[in-house]
Amino acid sequence: MGSCSSKKTPDFNIEDEYRKLNLPMPDPTSFEGSFEKEAFYTANVFRANPKIMIPSIKEAKSKNFTTNFSNRQQALLQGEVVACSD
Repeated sequence: MGSCSSKKTPDFNIEDEYRKLNLPMPDPTSFEGSFEKEAFYTANVFRANPKIMIPSIKEAKSKNFTTNFSNRQQALLQGEVVACSD
């Protein structure tokens, strides 16, 4: 009988990774919210060092993170054009 072991991935902090790459710090008042700030950091870390994001992307993919998304959100993630009625 085999044994199982749990391997926990260390927490990934996008702001820490941004600082480690010595990227220029943005003006904190230029963001309307935390999501916008995290999206900015994520895009720039990904541009500066794409390989650093691979473990996080693989983890998200393995958890099938889109299961709780609406049909519209899933279509957007797949690159489909979605008409908005908002």
